Amino acid sequence: MKRTIARAVSSVCTVVLLAAAASPASAAAPPGNGLVEFGTFNCEGLGDVDLVGPRGPKAASVFTTAGEHLNLLSLEISGTDFDGNPVDFSKTYGKKSGLTTLMCTQHFEEGLANLDVTSVVGLVPPE
Repeated sequence: MKRTIARAVSSVCTVVLLAAAASPASAAAPPGNGLVEFGTFNCEGLGDVDLVGPRGPKAASVFTTAGEHLNLLSLEISGTDFDGNPVDFSKTYGKKSGLTTLMCTQHFEEGLANLDVTSVVGLVPPE
């Protein structure tokens, strides 16, 4: 079971990274080492935005290329991976008070891969 979940998560990460590589960035990413592009998402109130952030499974904070800071509250990924295997992944990152919540979505298709990504994020107010 753990092996299947690990493979599914690995496939999803591959899909997200490939989607990011296929999507041109509209602006420079925030400065920093180890940031990755997660592709273009459609976010309520923001429209189509490119998301960048740190890599790793515990990284729950991203930036739009327009400069907004978003904290990930939940993530759901469903569809099929590159081998046609079903993918159904979800994770909740806990409650964060005082943030305006937005829903962001992305659809990805390539070969047998057909994924829908839905995330609920909290918009961090500027300092």
